[in-house]
Amino acid sequence: MTWDPNTASSSLQVSENDQTLVSYRRNLEPVPHHPERFKVLDQIMSREGLSSRHFFQLECFSRLATIGMAYKDISRKGSSAACSIGLNNKSWGIVADSSYGLCKALHGGVETILPNCSPLRVGVYLDWAAGTLSFYNTTYDKAELIHTFHSKFTQPLFLLVSSTGAKILPDVPPPFCVHEPWGMRS
Repeated sequence: MTWDPNTASSSLQVSENDQTLVSYRRNLEPVPHHPERFKVLDQIMSREGLSSRHFFQLECFSRLATIGMAYKDISRKGSSAACSIGLNNKSWGIVADSSYGLCKALHGGVETILPNCSPLRVGVYLDWAAGTLSFYNTTYDKAELIHTFHSKFTQPLFLLVSSTGAKILPDVPPPFCVHEPWGMRS
């Protein structure tokens, strides 16, 4: 999975050498107009849409990050709920705030506070047909469930992140987990 640079807000940039790495743009030079670009919110979307079973992980390099999945047609203009991860019916996500050690699960503007949660590495498991989207606090050898959303997905889902730095990790198998929904382990 890689980032789509055409969706990156003007304050984010995808590394030229590593399409899985996004960081805060140091020099705010103008970026070319693109209809897919997030105009106001510091967000970026993946190139690939998912509509089956997938597990992937990403690392966030900021104290506050919002990690989610969204339909491709989420709004790109402005800073309203229609554009924000989890504040509409086109996206599902978690806000991870390591400063306060908590997470919030968000969908349709409904917020669920999840205390004692400050992941630096987040695992995402999508079972599109079953209608589940789970987020995990992952390490190299284990994963703790943060939250699972249940929904009837109607379109492919794209990774959508708001962070000053994030890297999609290369394909790695799911770590050992007490809650193992993916059935991918031998």
